[in-house]
Amino acid sequence: MAQIGIGATAHDFVFATPWAGKKDFFTETKNQRSVLLFLRYFGCTTCQLEIHNLILDYPKFKQAGAEVYVVLQSSVETIIGEVKQDDIPFVLVLDPEQVLYKTYGIGSRDPDGARTAEHQARVQAAKALGFTHGKYEGNELQL
Repeated sequence: MAQIGIGATAHDFVFATPWAGKKDFFTETKNQRSVLLFLRYFGCTTCQLEIHNLILDYPKFKQAGAEVYVVLQSSVETIIGEVKQDDIPFVLVLDPEQVLYKTYGIGSRDPDGARTAEHQARVQAAKALGFTHGKYEGNELQL
């Protein structure tokens, strides 16, 4: 899997957001620290947990002068139907065609990877917070 290190220049791309239309990554991130995080899709239970935790930690990113961009395989329609704009403080980058996942070399996990103890613990933590699986979108095995 290709990784981009801290301080490296990311690939430029145009992306869809649920509430602000299309945006250019380089234009949005010019002279700004940025975090680009890849998750699967909004309906994924463990992704919901990651989004929840990121919402809680978001003030730390802002305090450090960074903006957060979360890439999801979800469609604009799914996000608008599931969440209010004010509930997500960071930028959602919607990539239902998985172009960015391919550009960044983010592959898929082994089908048995979901059975690891670590993954099962995250699933249980998500369920304990009341998260339930929503609409399936994209590649279920996407890392």
